[in-house]
Amino acid sequence: MTINQRNKGKNFELQVAKELYAELGIKVERNLEQYRHADHSDLIGLPFTIECKAYKSGHWKPEWWGQVKIASAFTGWPPILIYKINYRPIMVVLELGLINRNFVHKSDVVEVSFDTFCMIAREELAAIEEFCRDKSEPALEKKNER
Repeated sequence: MTINQRNKGKNFELQVAKELYAELGIKVERNLEQYRHADHSDLIGLPFTIECKAYKSGHWKPEWWGQVKIASAFTGWPPILIYKINYRPIMVVLELGLINRNFVHKSDVVEVSFDTFCMIAREELAAIEEFCRDKSEPALEKKNER
């Protein structure tokens, strides 16, 4: 990988982190471990394994998806591929099961716009928050009974 390619990737990661913060209000950072060890996601701070790719031309490649799937196996978070082809909008590839739970054990993927991904991420974050709140409520009730 040339220095220009590495800088292009770094700049795209920073752009995506900034845009995710603007859309979701959650600080997302570059994962510097990605340079020290293989199979680490590019961005951290959300409950997703995020891989970012910026390329001159073409379309997303199956090996990019394979890379984020491997990293996802280590994190336990759903894989997300965010990519940008020059002069085209940012796109996101994710598992269909993230949108429709009936497909959670399937390997089907969908490609959505960055804005659509942010909508899906907000829904996931709300569900996680509700789950955590539900899990903590019984403990609070027990404390109040004493």
